[in-house]
Amino acid sequence: MLRYCEGGLLLASSEVLRRSPITKDDHAVLHQCLLLMDAFRAIRRVMPLQHAYTFLFVALEEGRSVSEYAKCAGTTQAVMTRILFALSSRSRGREPGYSLVQQVIDPQDGRRTQTFLTVRGKALVHEIGRLIRSDRQRAMKLRKVMKAEKSPRHLENDQWLSRLIEAGRKLGADDIQLVVRQVEALIGHRQSKKTPFRRRHRTSTSL
Repeated sequence: MLRYCEGGLLLASSEVLRRSPITKDDHAVLHQCLLLMDAFRAIRRVMPLQHAYTFLFVALEEGRSVSEYAKCAGTTQAVMTRILFALSSRSRGREPGYSLVQQVIDPQDGRRTQTFLTVRGKALVHEIGRLIRSDRQRAMKLRKVMKAEKSPRHLENDQWLSRLIEAGRKLGADDIQLVVRQVEALIGHRQSKKTPFRRRHRTSTSL
């Protein structure tokens, strides 16, 4: 069951969390997000998320006005003006700008400014693309290696274990204890059957 607490924090019951595990695809996406953040951290170690967010808007569609970017980002024109100043080389704060974008007067409308990427901004876009592409290639190579290393028997065992885990999630505490005792008894029975064979084998070889 989902509910909200103070501050809008989404809370979920343990049952919901147990049924919604983080998948391998989720991990892959999160890893690419970290690569994206690393690219921005290389520009400046502490960069506000709204600055990175706006930069991506500009990179996707250059030449728009401040009001257009504000509408895309869901913020006011005044806030977007400050963000674009920070992304340019003339930040209004104490720190210098990022020099990632530049603003020019629209040749068709002198009252309108347009925003474009600088050489440094384009280099950042290329670096983001390179990091994500290399990560995808690394993941593909890893999947090929793992697939090559797994025999059909290993794949069958993995599928069996997956079905066993899924079935175990539906069991209660008493049922799980019963299953554990049965598995332990089965393992003990198999080990007891193997021991005489080993002893006979050693005896025959010694003769």
